[in-house]
Amino acid sequence: MAFRLYMTPMEGTGVYPDGLRPKYKDEGLLGVANIGFGSQRVFMVWADLAPATEATILAHADVFAFPVDLSPQIGGAAASMASTIETLYLLPTHWLTGADTYLQAARTLLAMGFFFQRLQFYLNFAVPIDGSSNKTLNTQFNQLSVEAQNAIRSTAGDLGYDAAFIQNNTQVRALVKNFADQWGNRPIDLSGVTI
Repeated sequence: MAFRLYMTPMEGTGVYPDGLRPKYKDEGLLGVANIGFGSQRVFMVWADLAPATEATILAHADVFAFPVDLSPQIGGAAASMASTIETLYLLPTHWLTGADTYLQAARTLLAMGFFFQRLQFYLNFAVPIDGSSNKTLNTQFNQLSVEAQNAIRSTAGDLGYDAAFIQNNTQVRALVKNFADQWGNRPIDLSGVTI
């Protein structure tokens, strides 16, 4: 057994007693760190699962598991990994290349999650990217509702991020990636393990 990162959809309404949780929590997918991506309906779970539990969890098509060792370059798996994450979780992965390490990918995705966590308060818990009209990764900033535009700028301000790069034609995927990059080298603590 070894700790590793898993990505899974989120379930629950967030209203007691139906709290937000990793989708397969009832099957054992519960880690020492469970990072929700706000209203984006994704969880990143840092867990040490027993082999039988892990096999059960990985049998689900909507679960993505990072390797135990995050230090290698992604290499030839980059295209498949990017497609899987973008399709399952509606997170931008256009930036992912074979030269990136799994650690860089995990940190960038977690930083996106931190942005979405804050954004949810301004959007009153509405899902920001759901694939519907004007809520896709390719949606341009000027196509978003005024409420969503203001929410993005307010979130950036709260996090100390520079939003000056935003133009009317800036796509949502570029916004999210730029803000994730602005997280920089700040540590990410996963219940005692810093990545």
